[in-house]
Amino acid sequence: MADLETVLQEIREFRRENFENLKEIKDDIRKTNNRIDDAEKRIVETEEPTQNLEEATLELMQLQKQVQTRMTDLEGRSRRDNVRIHGVKEGAEGNA
Repeated sequence: MADLETVLQEIREFRRENFENLKEIKDDIRKTNNRIDDAEKRIVETEEPTQNLEEATLELMQLQKQVQTRMTDLEGRSRRDNVRIHGVKEGAEGNA
C-alpha cells in the first residue's frame, strides 16, 4: 500500500508541476501576444504617415519637373529675345 500511496503522491506532484509549467507557458504566450499586438499597432501607425509622405514626395517631384521645364523654356525664350548688333559701339544709340 505504501508503494501505491508513494506513486499516487508522485503523480499528484507531477501533475502540480505540469500545471505550474503550463501556467507559466500560457503567461509567456499571453505576454508575447501582447507584444506582437503592440508591435502591429506601431507598424500601422508608422505605415500610414509613411504612405502619405511618399505620396507628397511624388507630387513634389512632379511639380519640380514642371517648374524645371518652365524655367528651361523661359531661359530659352529670354536668350532668343536678346538681340545683338555687331559693329555698333556701346552707347551709340543715345547719340541719334
